[in-house]
Amino acid sequence: MDILCLAYCTILILAQIKCDVSKNQFDIFNFKYIFQLYYFIQLPLMNFMYGTFAAPFADKRMLYPVDDWLRDEVSLYIMVGHTALFIGLLMASNLKISRFEPRLYFWHSDKVKKILLLGLILQNSAFIYIVSLYGGISSFISNLNEWRYGGGLMGKGMFLFWIQDFPLLMSCLMAYYFREKFHDTKIKVAYIIYIFYSIVLMFIMGFRGPAFYFLLVSLIACHYMWNHIKVRYIVIFMFLAFVAVFISGIYRIALEMDLPLEQLINYIDDYQTLLTSSPLFRIKGSEIFARVLEVTNEYRYGLDTLLEAVTIVIPGWMWDKPEPTLFVFSRTIYGLEGGGITPTILANLYWEFGIVGITFGMLIIGLLLNVSYNTLSEALVAPNGVFYYACTFIFFIILSASLNAALNFIVIYFFMYFLFMWYLQR
Repeated sequence: MDILCLAYCTILILAQIKCDVSKNQFDIFNFKYIFQLYYFIQLPLMNFMYGTFAAPFADKRMLYPVDDWLRDEVSLYIMVGHTALFIGLLMASNLKISRFEPRLYFWHSDKVKKILLLGLILQNSAFIYIVSLYGGISSFISNLNEWRYGGGLMGKGMFLFWIQDFPLLMSCLMAYYFREKFHDTKIKVAYIIYIFYSIVLMFIMGFRGPAFYFLLVSLIACHYMWNHIKVRYIVIFMFLAFVAVFISGIYRIALEMDLPLEQLINYIDDYQTLLTSSPLFRIKGSEIFARVLEVTNEYRYGLDTLLEAVTIVIPGWMWDKPEPTLFVFSRTIYGLEGGGITPTILANLYWEFGIVGITFGMLIIGLLLNVSYNTLSEALVAPNGVFYYACTFIFFIILSASLNAALNFIVIYFFMYFLFMWYLQR
């Protein structure tokens, strides 16, 4: 049934692409495509891959065995979820909410320059401070797992914001500031250097997801503020990014195993090790969903998720902040302490609301995808419209992985950026 599920979801996506192309409305940065792409990789594709190829070495990925009947149940729910999403997209194909269209304005170049300078100073200062806590870059990289899973992130939210989040606005600001000179090779080189530098900082911190989001926002900024980028160039660029993530995954596992670099070639000669080290087999969406279906006996109804989202901007030192919802999920589903496992949208909805959550939740997401795109795509003529569009684009990527993380993201971004948007429009 996993093959049927894979084919069914593929047909739904291709049908939408064909329809949009025939109407001359295809946009590679349409929210619905990125959401469904990530949904497709995490669930129907990985459900098929794990069921077909990964059984001999599933223990390397901390997975519980998935019986055939449970995998069939996962396949059924995946198809139900995608069908509900598709119906929501059809219901809102031409729907938009005009009153929520952002007020459009152009940024003053002097103010943009000041924010760029401030952002560079804070980005580097935050990185130097965090790395210095561990005795330097080499020591920090050696203790990366302790940093990420041993509580090193706690209480560092403001510093992390300047390293992994604020560069998204910086990229849009740079694209706008240099919009009239984008044909100048020096400008392009400077822009690329900043992108590369920011990604290096994020990779050192162990944040490959934010680095990927930053790349996407930079592509969106260039696409809409400079000149439309041809689809084939975007595909090539994203493929190269995928290869970079693949290599970093192997390198990171080599570090975890304390494997000398000179033995790295021998390490990846083992095709099974190479396969399980790839980005694909680090995505465990279908297996996590299967585990959720197996162990969930009572639902949480989204109360903890909502509470965390509305209080996410309140510093932890000001009150007794509840345990992060993803930590609760990891402990409930896998018995892990002090870490968060990304559940996927289907597992998240089922964990919170059961099958009703999957059906109506995916239907609502389908409505939101088209309403958001139809509303915000008309705001791309102004820089603040591009920035809001880019943030919403990232929101839907995160939403396909975790409802909790997506809500936290959107609250943090629009709260933290409100001051900068207000300053730029004065």
